[in-house]
Amino acid sequence: MQLIDLELDSDNELSFMVKVEGTRPGESSCRLMIEGPEMSYTFPGTVDTQGEVTVSIPPMDKILKEGTYKTDLEVIVDDRIFKPLSLSVNFEKAVTVTAEAVIPKKRAPRVTASASLLSSPVRKVEKSRVIHNESRKEADTIPKPVPQQKAPPERTTAKRSSKRSVSLSELNENELRKIIRDAFTTREKK
Repeated sequence: MQLIDLELDSDNELSFMVKVEGTRPGESSCRLMIEGPEMSYTFPGTVDTQGEVTVSIPPMDKILKEGTYKTDLEVIVDDRIFKPLSLSVNFEKAVTVTAEAVIPKKRAPRVTASASLLSSPVRKVEKSRVIHNESRKEADTIPKPVPQQKAPPERTTAKRSSKRSVSLSELNENELRKIIRDAFTTREKK
């Protein structure tokens, strides 16, 4: 069985040479039958005076799928059907070239952040001190003073006079506590 390749999505034209012999002359016609999976398709052929048969097959891409189908050339003489030629037709889609512009995806610039410390004043945070009163509880927070650029003068542990004006930064921790205690005791006495 001969194999013929045809394009599934375009017109195809097949030509055959047919010779009819007999004792009496008769009317003859030809057709090409393609057997599909669900039904058969028949295409009429035109015969010229030399016996050449031409069959045109329209695009079959809406009807058939790509593949090989059994095909017969049928010649009809009077009321009789002859099948002088059987072949296989391989339907394939014609090669098509398509092009489309592809726009590359722009990568978003990578966002980064960085930081560095240039300068910062250093402060030590001291825990707050709570002072309790007998009659009621009161809480006073005494922040530690921020160190100054100059070194503080020498501190003495001698008692200072309460009448003299003294800066808080000049007092040490024990002296500051004593002043606060004295203030609360004088307040209670009043």
